[in-house]
Amino acid sequence: MSSKYSLLGLVFSVTAIVFASGCAGPTTSSPEKIQRALAVDTTNSVDEYILGATDVVRVSVWRNEDLSISVPIRPDGKISVPLVGDVQASGRTPDALANDIESKLSAYIREPQVSIV
Repeated sequence: MSSKYSLLGLVFSVTAIVFASGCAGPTTSSPEKIQRALAVDTTNSVDEYILGATDVVRVSVWRNEDLSISVPIRPDGKISVPLVGDVQASGRTPDALANDIESKLSAYIREPQVSIV
């Protein structure tokens, strides 16, 4: 009987130790680590997002909901826009794409305003 209780006590003790060690979390960051993270050099960072294949873009044409669409960029890097047709989107910034679509829509709409999200 005593071996049964000692085995049960051993199992309970090991289980308690495992659970207790699992509750131990990482320590808080030291002030030095925080300051080092805040002082990261951003001179080489990217200023604007570059669109790529499989990104999903929302083309919004102000006051023309029929021309506003949400489409994925195809593997060939293009999107299809109503009235304009296929437009190269991959490798460009959202602003550059919006300007290109605006210039092509200007043949159909007076002063189009396009935004890309």
